[in-house]
Amino acid sequence: MKKHPTPEDIALTTELLKAACEYHQAGWTIIPVIDKKAAVEWKDHQEQQPDLDATFAWIKRGGVNGIAVIHNQGLCCRDFDTEPAFEAWKLAHADLAATLPIVKTHRGAHVYFTCPTARYMDLGDGELIAGSRHYSVLPPSRHPGGTLYRWLNRPGKIKPPILTDLAAAGFLARPPELVTHQSHQAHQSHQAHQPHPSQSIPVHPVSRACFARAGEDDLQAAIENVIRSTLPQGPGERNRRIFDLVAGLYQLGLEGEAQCKPAARRWFELALPHIRTKDWLTTWEDFVATWNRFDPAKAGLSFALAEARRWGLPTGLEEYENAMLIELAGMCRELQRAAGDAPFFLSTHAAADALSGAKRWEPMQVWRALGVLCADGFIEPVSKGSFKARRSSEYRWVRHALEAKAA
Repeated sequence: MKKHPTPEDIALTTELLKAACEYHQAGWTIIPVIDKKAAVEWKDHQEQQPDLDATFAWIKRGGVNGIAVIHNQGLCCRDFDTEPAFEAWKLAHADLAATLPIVKTHRGAHVYFTCPTARYMDLGDGELIAGSRHYSVLPPSRHPGGTLYRWLNRPGKIKPPILTDLAAAGFLARPPELVTHQSHQAHQSHQAHQPHPSQSIPVHPVSRACFARAGEDDLQAAIENVIRSTLPQGPGERNRRIFDLVAGLYQLGLEGEAQCKPAARRWFELALPHIRTKDWLTTWEDFVATWNRFDPAKAGLSFALAEARRWGLPTGLEEYENAMLIELAGMCRELQRAAGDAPFFLSTHAAADALSGAKRWEPMQVWRALGVLCADGFIEPVSKGSFKARRSSEYRWVRHALEAKAA
């Protein structure tokens, strides 16, 4: 028996037709979807926009409850899978968050921009959606969960702004921790003037004094951002994310467990839906124990990875469309920074543990990725490790040296 459309269905179709007309006039290639899945064969339209009459006819078909845009002509979308990930990025990149078109999705957000050279990437907290083989669902589509996609920042009648440095925009990694104006200037200086590894590479912690000059509100905002950016996404991540929380609060210059307790408590309350340990006392005991044994000089790979995300991940690896490879490169850079003149040690097993989040990485994958970094001139091997002797391999970060020679 044929199902007749409800008044809600008719109203949704009307809104979809209206939105499709606006998107079409802006030059976007629109296709119909049913529960996020394409409702038509759209291969022929990957590079060529269908006429508006055809688009309308598609949307009027039974069951269609959404529309999507094909990512051609350089149109890109940074898909944040969760609200905390999006909020952390928004705090760290307020200028972009105020100007780029943004869609509120069922779980997170889509941020639109233009970058003709971008390619699709599977990231730890979402995706970078680019290329005409991909599409993204647009407002006012209905998600299978019942919510409607809606604009937070509506697009204009022209293409979204062009971005060329996606790493600096925070789109190639999990969102970095919030920094103040002073530390943002330090970040820019660090990116522009990386020294040769034979020189001493200074560590660049964010101190409480920096926030004191900028005001207590900035410190509280930074603490909130650290809390949200270190939340576990599922069972089994609690202990590792507590370490990340400790590292983040330490970097903000908080002094002692007592000063950290409100932040740790808020972290626990936000993490409750995603962790198995439901009593506050156990989490607080684990936080105190981690804080007391935390040594920034020996904090290891998780701390190096957190620093890499804070200061921006290296560029030049986007062609591989592999987030783990890019984060591994950033980790190597920060390990060299901490090692100063000496080479740094790196275990593939430990690196796999530090890099693994929602997706688990294996030591062999890290080993192969290190081979790519060596071949592409980011690092060079110094000595080979031995599992039997329990000795890690040694490497040296040389990317900036090669760039200086090329210049």
